[in-house]
Amino acid sequence: MNTNNPADKPATPPVNTPDTTADSAAPAAAQAPVSPETQAALASTAHAPNSPGATHIRSFVHRRGHITQGQLAALERLMGQWSIPYAPRRLDPAAAFGRQAPTVLEIGFGMGETTEKIALARPDDNFLGVEVFNAGVGSLLRRIEDSSIPNLRIIQHDAVEVVRDMIAPDSLAGVHVYFPDPWPKKRHHKRRLLQPTFVSLLASRIAPGGYIHCATDWEDYAAQMLEVLSGEPLLANTADGYALRPDYRPLTKFENRGLRLGHGVWDLIFKRVA
Repeated sequence: MNTNNPADKPATPPVNTPDTTADSAAPAAAQAPVSPETQAALASTAHAPNSPGATHIRSFVHRRGHITQGQLAALERLMGQWSIPYAPRRLDPAAAFGRQAPTVLEIGFGMGETTEKIALARPDDNFLGVEVFNAGVGSLLRRIEDSSIPNLRIIQHDAVEVVRDMIAPDSLAGVHVYFPDPWPKKRHHKRRLLQPTFVSLLASRIAPGGYIHCATDWEDYAAQMLEVLSGEPLLANTADGYALRPDYRPLTKFENRGLRLGHGVWDLIFKRVA
């Protein structure tokens, strides 16, 4: 999504498009042999294992992208420790995180830079990141290990199915959707993640008093987000239109670069009403 933010989209990228130059990139197929578990993780999620099937227009296109040696190694070593397999049944967050704490869902974390910073800054909250792209999952797994982040878990699967099947109603403290794929061509707008049906589903999973925080650097998508979120009866806007960026959402280097070039960024924060 961007259900999940694709790192390999050929279209003009959002300002937080991840930088993968830290490692030497190479196709996954050219790497050393990996375990069956990692091979399964690297398989296309266009119709993911155990999925009951696509009943919606997917907001991502899974391409055979590049993955670095470090990301592949992280998938091999760390998936079993920090990831949760998709399953069509309710997730028990207390069991998944080993503690009772407010749980925040992030959809489409890209390379995980923002997710890492927020999880470190908010140790009393649990963070559940959903992403489909292998490079992004491998990158965030490395960040979890390098920064010793105990309050972060990953599900590599289509976000709509995760929310529908694994998240209990009235259970989330918050939802983050940062810079989802804008699908800028008008004929592709139907693939945008934040459509009324999905927003209604998300709102039903947020506990009363919880929030949904979205951000985009595409003005027409921001306008659509504002319209769709405002039209959901379970949600109320916390601002008069767009919100100021809250302190907990850090500026990435890509966003800073975009702002210097005069690009706009729009934040929207809505709260779940009783």
